[in-house]
Amino acid sequence: MRCQSCGFENRVGSAYCEQCRTALTRPCASCGDPVSASAQYCPACGASTSGGVRPPPAPPPHSPPPRPSYAPPAHRAPPAHGAPPAHHAPPVHRPRPPEATSREAPAGHGRDHQYTGVVRDFQARREQWGNGGEEEIWHFRVERHDTSGNALKLIPVEMRGFSFSGSVSNGDEVRLHGRWRDGTLRADELTNLTTHARVRAKAYRGLRVLAIVLAVIVGLFVIGMFVSVGISACTGTGGPPPGWPGEP
Repeated sequence: MRCQSCGFENRVGSAYCEQCRTALTRPCASCGDPVSASAQYCPACGASTSGGVRPPPAPPPHSPPPRPSYAPPAHRAPPAHGAPPAHHAPPVHRPRPPEATSREAPAGHGRDHQYTGVVRDFQARREQWGNGGEEEIWHFRVERHDTSGNALKLIPVEMRGFSFSGSVSNGDEVRLHGRWRDGTLRADELTNLTTHARVRAKAYRGLRVLAIVLAVIVGLFVIGMFVSVGISACTGTGGPPPGWPGEP
């Protein structure tokens, strides 16, 4: 399709000239369909195009929007001679969170410590002694949180006794106190805040110590009697030693 303005040969079906952007078609005055600028009749309706209708002017070429001007950052001018220097706000020192101090190692032996938390990983077992006795042992950990809801270090707890008055289960909230030994809190009793019960270990250690003391006393008495009889036999006095109970 040849352009009537510049004579450039365009592709078939082009609406504007690829060389000068002149319109290659014009609307038919009868039906409105596009008609070639060199055509004498409309191919759609057959109406004559000799009315001298000029093709519409070419639209203006597209131009990109203007770029915004770049403004360099403003530099602060130095203070004038003799002017007081600008004061800057001092840095704010925020306190350390509570969990930072909660991970400190527990105090040494000999001091009672009290903690409140939730029981986790509860385990119970029985242990045999050499003299035929038996002891029940509880192992569990206490889960705690600070005021902000952050989890603190778990506390391993051990309780020992012949039996226990009360019970403890996983998920119970407890308050207990005890002494640290080899990285484990040894507790003799606790308060179950969930069941409102007091759990105590029944160790009977006092009776056991008393039985041992009595056995030692009896053993010493028997040894003393044998020593006394031996001394009497060696000295030749004959007969039982003074104070020996008479025969029936």
